[in-house]
Amino acid sequence: ATMTSMAVAETIIAAARKYEARQSAAATERQRRRIHWSRHDTGTAFVLVAAIVIGMTRLRGSRRVRFCWNVFLVGYFGLVTGNLISLAFVMGWAAKGFAWRLAPGLAAVLVVSFILPIATKRNLYCSHICPHGAAQQLVRGRIRWKNDIRRRRLKWLPGMILGAAVVVTLLGLDWNLAAWEPFNAYIWYVAGASSIVLAVASLLISAAVPMAYCRYACATGRLLEYLRRSARSDRFVMADGVLMGLLAVFVWSSGVMAG
Repeated sequence: ATMTSMAVAETIIAAARKYEARQSAAATERQRRRIHWSRHDTGTAFVLVAAIVIGMTRLRGSRRVRFCWNVFLVGYFGLVTGNLISLAFVMGWAAKGFAWRLAPGLAAVLVVSFILPIATKRNLYCSHICPHGAAQQLVRGRIRWKNDIRRRRLKWLPGMILGAAVVVTLLGLDWNLAAWEPFNAYIWYVAGASSIVLAVASLLISAAVPMAYCRYACATGRLLEYLRRSARSDRFVMADGVLMGLLAVFVWSSGVMAG
């Protein structure tokens, strides 16, 4: 009778532990599948809707509306929500999966920014959503300087940065792509020194050369411009050739990893 009682007691304990583990696993799975929506995601949705309204109507021609909107983008959308798209974000999600449940607001920004250039022929993210673009518009013309920038040489820089980021991602190199752009500076509580330096330097340059970073260095903007539908979309351009080359790199790297 004693041995039977001990066996029953040990069985109950083992069953309880197994039940607890099963419940914990179920709770973890429910947590993983749950959409983590916050007030900042609601604010991000408002920004997207307002940007589309402003960018697609006559409001975009109002200097007062544009000024107030740019201040709002920098102050709230940039420094508060931090839901900017960047190379690190796009390449990270492309390599590891679309984590829309964990960051639905950021996912919405990505979807809208990628679909609108194709559907409307307008890159509204760069012109009406990006906080760094808004900051450059606010400081443009603050410094009077006659510049002689070799635009033909600089126009290749965004594409070169974008191509390098794709290669780094395809090869699985442990490089910090966030340090390549100033956007991480808006997430000021985790921003690296390089992002902050880039953000400040690009704004200072943009005060003398209007929209300098957007025009001559932004790889994320170059990606969105590549997606933008235009009258030349049916033609084979150099960017298409680069894309085919990157595809070849991907096939080669996949074969090496498989081997």
